[in-house]
Amino acid sequence: MDHESEPASSTPAYDAEIREVIEDSRSELDRCYLESLELWSQLEGRIVLDVSIKPDGTVGETAVAMHNSSVFDAAVGCCFAHVAQTWRFPEPPGGKPIEIEYPFELVTDILKVRFSTSVVTASTFSSRFPATVIIAPPQPASGTEIHHTW
Repeated sequence: MDHESEPASSTPAYDAEIREVIEDSRSELDRCYLESLELWSQLEGRIVLDVSIKPDGTVGETAVAMHNSSVFDAAVGCCFAHVAQTWRFPEPPGGKPIEIEYPFELVTDILKVRFSTSVVTASTFSSRFPATVIIAPPQPASGTEIHHTW
């Protein structure tokens, strides 16, 4: 195998830059989740994205890491992967590509997050990135859903 094509390893400083870029797209990720909730009002769980970062900081391939995800809704997974295609990172350390798996925890009620923060961060999935929690407002007991216009 050619050593030039092997992915580089990251650094804690570069990991922080990755998190910052992803947090900057938070409103788009929230929209993905809210749109899927209109069809599946109880949609919750973890989505893990596989993302390849090219030497120039652009995103190569993206996909949902099905083996580490617990949400199997194609619409929200495809939407997250589409948003990931727009990310622009600083150049990776050493000018080599980097492969990452980035977790997102989808939660429908903010109170649930307050009471189960340890559950959100303590999972069998080991990653150098803590899960980014995407929160949707709770649905009313009447059965009618809350719809947002973005």
